[in-house]
Amino acid sequence: MHPETPEVLAYLELKIAESQFTSTPDQLAADKRAQVELLAKRQFLLEQKILNSNEAQQVYLPDATLEEAFERIRSRYETAELFTKALSNSTLSPLGFKAALSREMRIDAVLESVSAQVEPVSQDTAEIYYYNHLQRFQLPERRQASHLLITVDDQQPESDQRVYRKLCGLQEKIQQKSARFDKLVLRYSECPTAMNEGNLGLITPGLLYEALDKALFKMQPGEISTPLRSPMGYHLLRCDALHPATRQPFAEVCTAIIESLTQRQRTKLQKDWVRQLGPG
Repeated sequence: MHPETPEVLAYLELKIAESQFTSTPDQLAADKRAQVELLAKRQFLLEQKILNSNEAQQVYLPDATLEEAFERIRSRYETAELFTKALSNSTLSPLGFKAALSREMRIDAVLESVSAQVEPVSQDTAEIYYYNHLQRFQLPERRQASHLLITVDDQQPESDQRVYRKLCGLQEKIQQKSARFDKLVLRYSECPTAMNEGNLGLITPGLLYEALDKALFKMQPGEISTPLRSPMGYHLLRCDALHPATRQPFAEVCTAIIESLTQRQRTKLQKDWVRQLGPG
């Protein structure tokens, strides 16, 4: 076994554990740790095939590029000692980590070089994709909304009814004169949005608490809700505007479609290229 291999495997295990389990290998249960180790060995063999390819011999990684990447990662830690300690928990040294990082960056550069051969996606191709997948570009009905919130103290049983009655009184005042809403929000609302007249922005279905969401999408512009309960307290909700369901025009999404289709082709080209490589 090459002397660098154990630390390369440790590096791969660290990345896989973070990706799969949002944890470090040393914190995993035995069965999950074994799974990570197996995946790391498979990944290592696959990467070795890439590094043994003719294409890899043509890739050069400048020292400055490696140092910049290494420092960017190290700077996430307050001190060099904390960085070294974090690495040691995964049986990595700073030098071993840098070597594994260099290896990873070389592999990425090889795959980037391979996928650079992909044919550009034309606007016509993007337009065909758009009209064949119109449902992906549908925007749901949206509402512009504002609210007034008074929180409830769950430690005081009488707080719920007191706040509810308070909101009923405020609702009655607003119904008598709708222009009062903004002033009452500024005076009584306990939400930070009070400084912006209670504005909640443009709301799509499912964004608010269930009771508020259900009420809002039945309301008409200018309508004020009855007091609505949420885990935060009671709300008076105002529907400010209604934006019907619509479809994004092709001109708005053309660039994003081209980028997405290009990335899809690049990924496929990379996978096909790796698949045709001989034994590592």
